[in-house]
Amino acid sequence: MSGDLYSFASFVRTPLPYEVLNQMDLDGVSLLLYSCLSQLFASDLTLRFLWH
Repeated sequence: MSGDLYSFASFVRTPLPYEVLNQMDLDGVSLLLYSCLSQLFASDLTLRFLWH
């Protein structure tokens, strides 16, 4: 799980190309980030719940 979080953090720190940012509006970016974060936290909480 820590590897996924590390790769996600490095992906977030990586700047997107200007063409990609130009094609994506702010709502699309926020929705993408929200879905990624919710999936990460959901899987992390599920793993913690299953381990206990």
